[in-house]
Amino acid sequence: MRCESSKLTVAIAQEIEKLRQEAQALKLIREAMGTESFPQLLFDKVFKDDIERLKSMEEMWKTRKPPQPIDYSSTVQEVTNAETRKDEILRDAQRVWNLHENVLVFKDR
Repeated sequence: MRCESSKLTVAIAQEIEKLRQEAQALKLIREAMGTESFPQLLFDKVFKDDIERLKSMEEMWKTRKPPQPIDYSSTVQEVTNAETRKDEILRDAQRVWNLHENVLVFKDR
């Protein structure tokens, strides 16, 4: 019985630490609002860090394909070609944007 209690205590402590880290990450993003680093912090949190955390939950992906994290820096480097087409992209409201077009508009807003 003592061993089970100890395991539960460790699991709770680990979950509390994860929640503390999540709160700290959100605090940093909130504090960065209005700065040049804000788009990258927000993007990496949602599309990289959170996706990597979800991928680690192997039970979720037994019957379906796991999502793939997207890194802001490498994606932005690939976007430079679309930069010249930004106005065209914004004018065409009937077309679904690809990843690079979305990132281009995201980083500029």
